[in-house]
Amino acid sequence: MRCVALAQAWVDDGGRAQVILGPGRSPAEDTLSEENLGIRHLEADPGSPDDAGETARIARGMGAEWLVLDGYHFDGEYQHLVKEAGLSLLLFDDLGGEGPFHADIVLNPNLYAGPSLYPGMKPPARLLAGPDYIPLRREFLPFRGRQPAFPATAGRVLITLGGADPGNLTSELIAAASKSGAEGTELVVVAGANNPHYPALEATAASDRRIRLVRDTRRMAELMASADAAITGGGVTCFELSLMGVPFAVVVLSENQGPVAESFASGGAAVNLGGREEASSAEGRARIRELLSSAGLRRRLSERGQALVDGEGAGRLVMVLRGEPLRLRRAREGDMKMLWEWANDPGVRSQAFSREQIPWEEHVAWFRKKHADPGCAQYIALDVKDHPVGQIRFDVTGGSAEVDVSIDRAARNRGLGTALIRAGVRRAVMDLRPDRIFARVKAGNASSIRSFTKAGFAVDGGEEVRGSRAVRLKWKGKTGGGGQG
Repeated sequence: MRCVALAQAWVDDGGRAQVILGPGRSPAEDTLSEENLGIRHLEADPGSPDDAGETARIARGMGAEWLVLDGYHFDGEYQHLVKEAGLSLLLFDDLGGEGPFHADIVLNPNLYAGPSLYPGMKPPARLLAGPDYIPLRREFLPFRGRQPAFPATAGRVLITLGGADPGNLTSELIAAASKSGAEGTELVVVAGANNPHYPALEATAASDRRIRLVRDTRRMAELMASADAAITGGGVTCFELSLMGVPFAVVVLSENQGPVAESFASGGAAVNLGGREEASSAEGRARIRELLSSAGLRRRLSERGQALVDGEGAGRLVMVLRGEPLRLRRAREGDMKMLWEWANDPGVRSQAFSREQIPWEEHVAWFRKKHADPGCAQYIALDVKDHPVGQIRFDVTGGSAEVDVSIDRAARNRGLGTALIRAGVRRAVMDLRPDRIFARVKAGNASSIRSFTKAGFAVDGGEEVRGSRAVRLKWKGKTGGGGQG
């Protein structure tokens, strides 16, 4: 799922992505197909030299800028073979170790990750560590910053252990949660596509009206948003729940999940139930009971989880992979005051077609109207330190998108204007699919005109706007509407 999330972010930024899988059908293929990601299967043994050679040929054939590896098969020799084929390489890793690491970037997004986990890593390999770089699927991103409720007793509990659960721990957790919750507590149980015990779970749900059984859902974010608490395995679901502020208990389903559970618990963001026997024990049931019955505990877990995982990981990662000085996120309500201050900056007003200062009340009404308009998209630019450095807005009328861009005074003269325009156009093409993209700039604003032309715009004549001479610039690249803009 973290590879799906990265692919989504790459495509949203104007790129293409293809997924290479090992032999046999993967339960993730339906999700990949829904994302319109190309899928290729290899017949070679995962991690073998034949695998590395065929993977490299596919990547070179599609002109890939990056090859991303995620799995426990890709050792130093495999990485070396891929790098010898001339590919830029990103390796997802959860284990650390001496290496050797031949990847350009090693990404360990876990809470426990850090340089001490990789004593053998040497340049030019670069480590990206911690939850700031966890890519989460776009279905979860609208829930960033949500403010969950904390009833005295959890009224709805989500239980999800991933794709298979061969030992049917789900049934044991259902029993424990049923005894631990209030009489009216609803259990929403998500069974993965590969769960061999689904008939038994169906029978359990049929015998208890408090149990709602869901199989291989595509609406996990919605189910999480409606839950007061959750019980899950130690995988990427922990990061998703943290982002959404859902307090949860984590069960260790495999050896590699132990550090994940421990790090979330020690970070104050989860209750660690331990392995199967511990989770099913009297002590495990007591921990579940405390989670469901203590609003204070759930509030603390929720707040800490949201502080650890902000949902911006995919954007940060794409910025690193592209080697760009900034990334974009959608403007939101909390940006209003900053945008108002930027708009009223004397340098910005001097180059605007209306030079009057903008009153706060007028700005608030304008902002809310624009952000309710499906034909408007506004993005905030963040630098490598996550500091806001500018904004870019696109307003579509009759198929034509007009660009408005500004840079924070403290970030000027750093060459960010061209990068912001390029990144903004990529996003607008994906989000708005306009037929044409254009900008109007005051004739005397040479630096802005230069930024637009370096970003791929061409001068397309002049006009008069509110009594001032303006240069009209036209985007030369392809647009989402299929025309030349």
